[in-house]
Amino acid sequence: MTGPLTGVRIVMMGGLGPAPFCGMLLGDLGADVIRVDALAGVDGPPPIDYTVRRSQRSLAADVKDPRGRILDSPGCCATPVLSLSEAPRHPHFIARETFVDVDGITQPAPAPRFSRTRPATPSPPSLPGDHTHALLRELGLDSEAVAALVDAGVVAQSDREGR
Repeated sequence: MTGPLTGVRIVMMGGLGPAPFCGMLLGDLGADVIRVDALAGVDGPPPIDYTVRRSQRSLAADVKDPRGRILDSPGCCATPVLSLSEAPRHPHFIARETFVDVDGITQPAPAPRFSRTRPATPSPPSLPGDHTHALLRELGLDSEAVAALVDAGVVAQSDREGR
């Protein structure tokens, strides 16, 4: 098909939300739309968005399989959608230190990060009762009043004092 986008190649990952319709419009305008579909869709019933897949070519691939990393090429800006357990182990995120380990829990690193101003690694979150004694003393209660409140069961201090 010819149109204003003739000569433009677009790689579209699967199809959720507006992507199938957008791919149809771009294809109708002359773009070479290559849709990357999951292997599960091969030889199955027609997909629900079948009618808007016109003007598109389909490549069925398991993009998470290391042998199928056909999209990891300099000319293709695409990557698989990773689960929360897969993302921290992806080479891209490892190289950029996108995730940090805080108290045994993997979580996203603070952002934004600039070359000269890197934020500190976050500390573990406080849990209920971690700072009860310290906060009550800051509020002006003496040690005896705090002990009386603890003995009466009105307040409680965790075993992680000062964390």
